[in-house]
Amino acid sequence: MSRRLAALVSAGGLLALGGCSPEPNPFLAVVLVDDRPTLVVANCALNRVESVTLWEIDRDASPAPATEPGPPPYPDWRVWAPVPPASRGALPASLPDAPARLELLGPPPPGWQAGADNSLREFREDREYHVFASSRTAAVDFTLARLRQLKAGEVLSAVNYDERVESEEDFQKRAGKFC
Repeated sequence: MSRRLAALVSAGGLLALGGCSPEPNPFLAVVLVDDRPTLVVANCALNRVESVTLWEIDRDASPAPATEPGPPPYPDWRVWAPVPPASRGALPASLPDAPARLELLGPPPPGWQAGADNSLREFREDREYHVFASSRTAAVDFTLARLRQLKAGEVLSAVNYDERVESEEDFQKRAGKFC
């Protein structure tokens, strides 16, 4: 086998081992505002986020199998921008942009809808939460205690699959590189 072919086979093997899906976009962060967890959406990605999903993680619970119908295995909360009906042959009108800040468990942003079966209604001190949005955004896991450790001007964000505490300004700059 020639060296060139061997290099191509090796590169293909590394790609297969590393997976072929791109890393999620770092468009979300979480911060406390008046002791309420609040999602911060990167300024450059406001028109890319069409939904937000939050759920309570119960590490002790055994989730229901994916084949079981019914409610999600954990309490959750969702909001989304509805897709307006398109005229025949026309593209749908633009969706309402995401707000720069969204109070988690709060009312939906103007023009957005809340899930009819939102079962998560309050935050608990002893639980961990997971929030993500559309557009392949990196998810952020948090606890109330973790958010209370943030200093003024800091946010809790995610880089790929890892948590990061950074200034909101640095978060906005980093996210801007992916828009």
